[in-house]
Amino acid sequence: MDISTIAFKRMYELLTQKIWDDELTDAQKKKLKKMSYAIWAEDDPGKKGANFFDTIFNGVGLDRNHYWRKARDFNPNTGRNLLPLDDKALIAISLYIGVTYPKNVNKKDIRDDDQKANVLYQEFKATLLDDDERLEVEAQDRFDVNAAEKIIGSNKKDLNKTKNKEISIEGMNYDIEKVVGDFYHLLSASQIEKAWSLLTKNFQQRGWKGKYEDFAIGYTNLLAIKDVHVWDINIQDITADCKVFYMDKVLTFTDRILTDLDKITIGDVEELVRVIKKVLEKAGDTELKGFENIEVCKLFEPAASEYIWYKCGKNPEYIKSLMPIEKTMELPRLYNLTFSLVDGAWLISSITPIRSHLYR
Repeated sequence: MDISTIAFKRMYELLTQKIWDDELTDAQKKKLKKMSYAIWAEDDPGKKGANFFDTIFNGVGLDRNHYWRKARDFNPNTGRNLLPLDDKALIAISLYIGVTYPKNVNKKDIRDDDQKANVLYQEFKATLLDDDERLEVEAQDRFDVNAAEKIIGSNKKDLNKTKNKEISIEGMNYDIEKVVGDFYHLLSASQIEKAWSLLTKNFQQRGWKGKYEDFAIGYTNLLAIKDVHVWDINIQDITADCKVFYMDKVLTFTDRILTDLDKITIGDVEELVRVIKKVLEKAGDTELKGFENIEVCKLFEPAASEYIWYKCGKNPEYIKSLMPIEKTMELPRLYNLTFSLVDGAWLISSITPIRSHLYR
Protein backbone atom coordinates (compact mmCIF):
# COMPACT_ATOMS: atom_id res chain seq x y z
CA MET A 1 0.00 0.00 0.00
CA ASP A 2 1.03 3.64 -0.35
CA ILE A 3 1.79 5.42 2.90
CA SER A 4 2.80 8.94 3.91
CA THR A 5 6.47 9.70 3.35
CA ILE A 6 6.60 11.04 6.91
CA ALA A 7 5.14 7.79 8.26
CA PHE A 8 7.57 5.78 6.12
CA LYS A 9 10.55 7.64 7.54
CA ARG A 10 9.25 7.39 11.11
CA MET A 11 8.68 3.64 10.75
CA TYR A 12 12.21 3.18 9.47
CA GLU A 13 13.65 5.18 12.36
CA LEU A 14 11.72 3.14 14.94
CA LEU A 15 12.68 -0.11 13.25
CA THR A 16 16.41 0.56 13.08
CA GLN A 17 16.41 2.03 16.58
CA LYS A 18 14.82 -1.14 17.96
CA ILE A 19 17.38 -3.32 16.16
CA TRP A 20 20.17 -1.14 17.53
CA ASP A 21 18.83 -1.22 21.09
CA ASP A 22 17.63 -4.83 21.30
CA GLU A 23 19.50 -6.93 18.77
CA LEU A 24 23.03 -5.72 18.03
CA THR A 25 26.01 -6.90 20.02
CA ASP A 26 28.47 -4.40 21.43
CA ALA A 27 30.99 -5.46 18.79
CA GLN A 28 28.49 -4.78 16.00
CA LYS A 29 27.63 -1.37 17.42
CA LYS A 30 31.28 -0.37 17.44
CA LYS A 31 31.73 -0.90 13.73
CA LEU A 32 28.40 0.62 12.65
CA LYS A 33 27.03 4.13 12.68
CA LYS A 34 23.87 4.36 14.71
CA MET A 35 20.67 4.18 12.63
CA SER A 36 22.69 3.26 9.54
CA TYR A 37 21.01 1.23 6.81
CA ALA A 38 24.09 -1.03 7.01
CA ILE A 39 22.36 -2.65 9.99
CA TRP A 40 20.50 -4.82 7.50
CA ALA A 41 23.66 -6.54 6.34
CA GLU A 42 24.76 -7.50 9.84
CA ASP A 43 24.55 -11.14 10.85
CA ASP A 44 21.85 -11.99 13.35
CA PRO A 45 23.69 -13.65 16.25
CA GLY A 46 20.60 -15.67 17.08
CA LYS A 47 20.23 -17.21 13.62
CA LYS A 48 23.14 -18.79 11.84
CA GLY A 49 23.62 -17.55 8.30
CA ALA A 50 20.86 -14.94 8.55
CA ASN A 51 21.02 -11.17 8.68
CA PHE A 52 18.53 -8.91 10.40
CA PHE A 53 16.53 -8.36 7.23
CA ASP A 54 16.04 -12.11 6.86
CA THR A 55 14.98 -12.40 10.49
CA ILE A 56 12.45 -9.57 10.53
CA PHE A 57 11.08 -9.99 7.01
CA ASN A 58 11.13 -13.77 6.83
CA GLY A 59 8.62 -14.95 4.23
CA VAL A 60 7.98 -11.48 2.85
CA GLY A 61 9.78 -12.38 -0.35
CA LEU A 62 11.46 -9.02 -0.81
CA ASP A 63 14.97 -8.29 -1.85
CA ARG A 64 16.67 -6.35 0.94
CA ASN A 65 17.11 -3.36 -1.38
CA HIS A 66 13.35 -2.97 -1.69
CA TYR A 67 13.07 -1.51 1.77
CA TRP A 68 16.32 -0.18 3.12
CA ARG A 69 17.39 1.51 -0.09
CA LYS A 70 14.15 3.50 -0.11
CA ALA A 71 14.79 4.59 3.45
CA ARG A 72 18.44 5.35 2.77
CA ASP A 73 17.61 7.46 -0.26
CA PHE A 74 14.60 9.13 1.35
CA ASN A 75 14.50 12.82 0.50
CA PRO A 76 11.64 14.86 2.02
CA ASN A 77 12.27 17.67 -0.47
CA THR A 78 11.32 15.69 -3.56
CA GLY A 79 7.66 16.71 -3.25
CA ARG A 80 6.48 13.11 -3.11
CA ASN A 81 3.52 12.67 -0.85
CA LEU A 82 3.29 8.88 -0.66
CA LEU A 83 5.70 5.97 -0.93
CA PRO A 84 4.73 2.39 -1.80
CA LEU A 85 5.46 -0.24 0.82
CA ASP A 86 4.75 -3.94 0.34
CA ASP A 87 1.81 -5.06 2.50
CA LYS A 88 3.70 -7.98 4.03
CA ALA A 89 6.65 -5.74 4.80
CA LEU A 90 4.39 -3.18 6.47
CA ILE A 91 2.81 -5.93 8.58
CA ALA A 92 6.21 -7.28 9.61
CA ILE A 93 7.57 -3.82 10.49
CA SER A 94 4.48 -2.85 12.47
CA LEU A 95 4.46 -6.01 14.56
CA TYR A 96 8.21 -5.81 15.18
CA ILE A 97 8.11 -2.23 16.48
CA GLY A 98 5.25 -3.03 18.83
CA VAL A 99 2.08 -2.14 16.92
CA THR A 100 -0.76 -4.49 17.83
CA TYR A 101 -4.22 -5.08 16.43
CA PRO A 102 -6.89 -3.00 18.18
CA LYS A 103 -8.87 -4.86 20.84
CA ASN A 104 -12.11 -4.31 18.94
CA VAL A 105 -10.72 -6.01 15.82
CA ASN A 106 -11.02 -9.77 15.41
CA LYS A 107 -7.92 -10.90 13.51
CA LYS A 108 -9.89 -13.84 12.10
CA ASP A 109 -12.06 -11.37 10.23
CA ILE A 110 -9.13 -9.77 8.38
CA ARG A 111 -7.55 -12.40 6.20
CA ASP A 112 -6.12 -10.38 3.34
CA ASP A 113 -2.69 -8.78 3.67
CA ASP A 114 -3.97 -5.44 2.40
CA GLN A 115 -6.60 -5.35 5.16
CA LYS A 116 -4.08 -6.35 7.83
CA ALA A 117 -1.62 -3.75 6.58
CA ASN A 118 -4.25 -1.02 6.63
CA VAL A 119 -5.44 -1.88 10.15
CA LEU A 120 -1.88 -1.91 11.50
CA TYR A 121 -1.01 1.31 9.66
CA GLN A 122 -3.98 3.11 11.22
CA GLU A 123 -2.97 1.76 14.64
CA PHE A 124 0.64 2.85 14.06
CA LYS A 125 -0.57 6.41 13.43
CA ALA A 126 -2.81 6.33 16.49
CA THR A 127 -0.26 4.93 18.95
CA LEU A 128 3.28 5.75 17.82
CA LEU A 129 2.94 9.28 16.45
CA ASP A 130 2.55 12.43 18.49
CA ASP A 131 -0.28 14.83 17.68
CA ASP A 132 1.74 17.02 15.30
CA GLU A 133 3.17 14.04 13.42
CA ARG A 134 -0.26 12.43 13.18
CA LEU A 135 -1.78 15.57 11.73
CA GLU A 136 0.98 15.80 9.13
CA VAL A 137 0.67 12.13 8.19
CA GLU A 138 -3.13 12.29 7.93
CA ALA A 139 -2.86 15.33 5.71
CA GLN A 140 -0.37 13.56 3.42
CA ASP A 141 -2.53 10.45 3.30
CA ARG A 142 -5.62 12.47 2.44
CA PHE A 143 -4.41 15.43 0.39
CA ASP A 144 -2.06 16.10 -2.49
CA VAL A 145 1.37 17.27 -1.41
CA ASN A 146 0.74 20.95 -2.12
CA ALA A 147 -2.38 20.99 0.03
CA ALA A 148 -0.59 19.20 2.84
CA GLU A 149 2.26 21.69 2.78
CA LYS A 150 -0.11 24.64 2.90
CA ILE A 151 -2.07 23.18 5.80
CA ILE A 152 0.70 21.95 8.06
CA GLY A 153 3.96 22.40 6.18
CA SER A 154 7.39 22.60 7.68
CA ASN A 155 6.91 26.24 8.58
CA LYS A 156 4.00 25.26 10.88
CA LYS A 157 1.87 28.24 9.89
CA ASP A 158 -0.81 29.15 12.37
CA LEU A 159 -4.07 28.47 10.56
CA ASN A 160 -5.86 31.07 12.65
CA LYS A 161 -3.82 34.05 11.41
CA THR A 162 -6.02 35.62 8.79
CA LYS A 163 -3.84 38.58 7.79
CA ASN A 164 -6.93 40.67 6.96
CA LYS A 165 -8.39 37.92 4.80
CA GLU A 166 -11.58 36.04 5.47
CA ILE A 167 -9.75 32.71 5.54
CA SER A 168 -6.59 31.53 7.22
CA ILE A 169 -5.43 29.00 4.63
CA GLU A 170 -4.13 31.06 1.75
CA GLY A 171 -4.71 29.93 -1.80
CA MET A 172 -6.20 26.55 -0.87
CA ASN A 173 -8.23 24.79 -3.51
CA TYR A 174 -9.93 22.25 -1.30
CA ASP A 175 -12.55 20.05 -2.81
CA ILE A 176 -15.57 19.46 -0.62
CA GLU A 177 -14.74 15.96 0.59
CA LYS A 178 -11.27 17.03 1.66
CA VAL A 179 -12.33 20.07 3.65
CA VAL A 180 -14.96 18.01 5.47
CA GLY A 181 -12.43 15.30 6.27
CA ASP A 182 -9.92 17.80 7.55
CA PHE A 183 -12.50 19.65 9.65
CA TYR A 184 -13.61 16.56 11.54
CA HIS A 185 -10.08 15.20 11.82
CA LEU A 186 -8.96 18.45 13.43
CA LEU A 187 -11.84 18.28 15.90
CA SER A 188 -11.03 14.67 16.73
CA ALA A 189 -7.35 15.54 17.23
CA SER A 190 -8.29 18.40 19.61
CA GLN A 191 -7.03 20.95 17.07
CA ILE A 192 -10.19 22.98 17.67
CA GLU A 193 -8.76 26.37 16.75
CA LYS A 194 -7.61 25.09 13.37
CA ALA A 195 -11.04 23.57 12.73
CA TRP A 196 -12.55 26.98 13.60
CA SER A 197 -10.52 28.54 10.81
CA LEU A 198 -12.30 26.31 8.27
CA LEU A 199 -15.61 28.09 8.95
CA THR A 200 -16.63 31.26 7.14
CA LYS A 201 -16.55 34.46 9.17
CA ASN A 202 -20.28 34.80 8.64
CA PHE A 203 -20.93 31.33 10.09
CA GLN A 204 -18.63 32.05 13.02
CA GLN A 205 -20.65 35.19 13.72
CA ARG A 206 -24.08 33.56 13.28
CA GLY A 207 -23.35 30.49 15.32
CA TRP A 208 -21.08 31.77 18.06
CA LYS A 209 -21.11 35.58 17.79
CA GLY A 210 -17.59 35.37 16.44
CA LYS A 211 -16.26 33.94 19.71
CA TYR A 212 -13.88 31.03 19.25
CA GLU A 213 -14.16 30.18 22.96
CA ASP A 214 -17.91 29.51 22.62
CA PHE A 215 -17.24 27.23 19.65
CA ALA A 216 -14.49 25.33 21.49
CA ILE A 217 -16.55 24.77 24.62
CA GLY A 218 -19.01 22.74 22.58
CA TYR A 219 -16.33 20.08 22.14
CA THR A 220 -15.31 19.84 25.81
CA ASN A 221 -16.67 16.31 26.07
CA LEU A 222 -15.64 15.11 22.60
CA LEU A 223 -13.37 12.06 22.75
CA ALA A 224 -13.12 11.10 19.07
CA ILE A 225 -14.79 11.32 15.66
CA LYS A 226 -14.57 8.33 13.35
CA ASP A 227 -16.11 6.72 10.28
CA VAL A 228 -16.70 10.02 8.48
CA HIS A 229 -18.67 9.58 5.25
CA VAL A 230 -19.38 12.35 2.75
CA TRP A 231 -21.87 12.04 -0.10
CA ASP A 232 -24.48 13.83 -2.21
CA ILE A 233 -22.05 16.64 -3.04
CA ASN A 234 -23.56 19.48 -5.08
CA ILE A 235 -21.48 22.40 -6.37
CA GLN A 236 -22.93 25.53 -7.98
CA ASP A 237 -20.50 28.30 -8.82
CA ILE A 238 -19.27 29.60 -5.44
CA THR A 239 -21.60 27.60 -3.18
CA ALA A 240 -21.87 23.90 -2.42
CA ASP A 241 -23.53 21.45 -0.06
CA CYS A 242 -23.22 17.81 0.98
CA LYS A 243 -24.36 15.29 3.55
CA VAL A 244 -22.04 13.98 6.26
CA PHE A 245 -22.36 11.02 8.59
CA TYR A 246 -19.94 10.07 11.36
CA MET A 247 -19.75 8.37 14.74
CA ASP A 248 -19.20 10.75 17.64
CA LYS A 249 -17.50 9.31 20.75
CA VAL A 250 -18.43 11.58 23.63
CA LEU A 251 -18.41 11.74 27.40
CA THR A 252 -21.97 12.15 28.67
CA PHE A 253 -23.49 12.56 32.11
CA THR A 254 -26.66 11.00 33.48
CA ASP A 255 -28.45 9.84 36.60
CA ARG A 256 -28.93 6.15 37.40
CA ILE A 257 -32.68 6.10 37.01
CA LEU A 258 -32.59 8.16 33.83
CA THR A 259 -30.34 5.68 32.01
CA ASP A 260 -32.88 2.88 31.56
CA LEU A 261 -36.21 4.29 30.44
CA ASP A 262 -37.23 0.95 28.95
CA LYS A 263 -36.80 -0.70 32.37
CA ILE A 264 -38.75 1.84 34.42
CA THR A 265 -42.01 0.38 35.76
CA ILE A 266 -45.17 1.96 37.13
CA GLY A 267 -43.77 1.33 40.58
CA ASP A 268 -40.76 3.52 39.76
CA VAL A 269 -42.80 6.59 38.85
CA GLU A 270 -42.53 8.23 42.28
CA GLU A 271 -38.76 7.72 42.29
CA LEU A 272 -38.57 9.10 38.76
CA VAL A 273 -40.50 12.23 39.75
CA ARG A 274 -38.25 12.65 42.80
CA VAL A 275 -35.10 12.44 40.65
CA ILE A 276 -36.40 14.95 38.11
CA LYS A 277 -37.40 17.39 40.88
CA LYS A 278 -33.97 17.00 42.46
CA VAL A 279 -32.27 17.73 39.14
CA LEU A 280 -34.51 20.79 38.69
CA GLU A 281 -33.58 22.09 42.15
CA LYS A 282 -29.87 21.66 41.43
CA ALA A 283 -30.27 23.45 38.12
CA GLY A 284 -31.55 26.51 39.96
CA ASP A 285 -28.22 26.73 41.77
CA THR A 286 -26.02 26.40 38.67
CA GLU A 287 -27.09 29.28 36.43
CA LEU A 288 -28.65 26.86 33.93
CA LYS A 289 -31.31 29.28 32.81
CA GLY A 290 -34.30 27.75 31.09
CA PHE A 291 -33.69 24.24 32.41
CA GLU A 292 -37.33 24.04 33.50
CA ASN A 293 -38.30 24.27 29.81
CA ILE A 294 -36.31 21.18 28.81
CA GLU A 295 -38.60 18.49 27.41
CA VAL A 296 -38.83 15.56 29.85
CA CYS A 297 -38.25 13.04 27.06
CA LYS A 298 -34.83 14.61 26.37
CA LEU A 299 -33.62 13.55 29.83
CA PHE A 300 -33.78 9.92 28.69
CA GLU A 301 -31.84 10.36 25.46
CA PRO A 302 -28.19 9.21 25.20
CA ALA A 303 -26.98 12.78 24.71
CA ALA A 304 -29.15 14.36 27.41
CA SER A 305 -26.26 16.30 28.92
CA GLU A 306 -25.30 17.72 25.52
CA TYR A 307 -28.87 18.79 24.84
CA ILE A 308 -29.12 20.53 28.22
CA TRP A 309 -25.88 22.37 27.58
CA TYR A 310 -27.09 23.43 24.12
CA LYS A 311 -30.48 24.70 25.31
CA CYS A 312 -29.21 26.42 28.46
CA GLY A 313 -26.09 27.88 26.87
CA LYS A 314 -23.73 27.26 29.78
CA ASN A 315 -20.44 25.47 30.26
CA PRO A 316 -20.94 21.67 30.06
CA GLU A 317 -19.13 21.41 33.40
CA TYR A 318 -22.37 22.55 35.05
CA ILE A 319 -24.05 19.34 33.91
CA LYS A 320 -21.85 17.19 36.14
CA SER A 321 -23.52 18.52 39.28
CA LEU A 322 -26.94 17.59 37.90
CA MET A 323 -26.03 14.18 36.51
CA PRO A 324 -23.02 12.72 38.32
CA ILE A 325 -22.67 9.44 36.43
CA GLU A 326 -20.17 9.61 33.54
CA LYS A 327 -20.69 7.44 30.47
CA THR A 328 -18.75 7.11 27.24
CA MET A 329 -21.04 6.75 24.25
CA GLU A 330 -20.79 6.57 20.49
CA LEU A 331 -23.54 8.57 18.83
CA PRO A 332 -24.40 8.65 15.12
CA ARG A 333 -24.40 12.13 13.60
CA LEU A 334 -26.00 13.08 10.31
CA TYR A 335 -25.68 16.63 8.97
CA ASN A 336 -26.17 18.75 5.92
CA LEU A 337 -23.18 21.05 5.35
CA THR A 338 -23.05 24.08 3.07
CA PHE A 339 -19.93 25.81 1.76
CA SER A 340 -18.83 29.10 0.28
CA LEU A 341 -15.84 29.57 -2.01
CA VAL A 342 -13.74 32.36 -0.49
CA ASP A 343 -10.44 33.44 -2.05
CA GLY A 344 -10.17 30.10 -3.85
CA ALA A 345 -10.89 27.95 -0.78
CA TRP A 346 -14.03 26.08 0.21
CA LEU A 347 -15.08 27.03 3.76
CA ILE A 348 -18.01 25.66 5.76
CA SER A 349 -20.89 28.14 5.89
CA SER A 350 -23.47 26.11 7.84
CA ILE A 351 -23.93 22.79 9.66
CA THR A 352 -27.53 21.64 10.02
CA PRO A 353 -28.65 18.36 11.65
CA ILE A 354 -30.72 15.97 9.59
CA ARG A 355 -31.22 13.49 12.44
CA SER A 356 -29.06 14.31 15.43
CA HIS A 357 -29.12 14.86 19.16
CA LEU A 358 -27.30 18.16 18.97
CA TYR A 359 -26.64 20.99 16.59
CA ARG A 360 -22.99 21.94 16.71
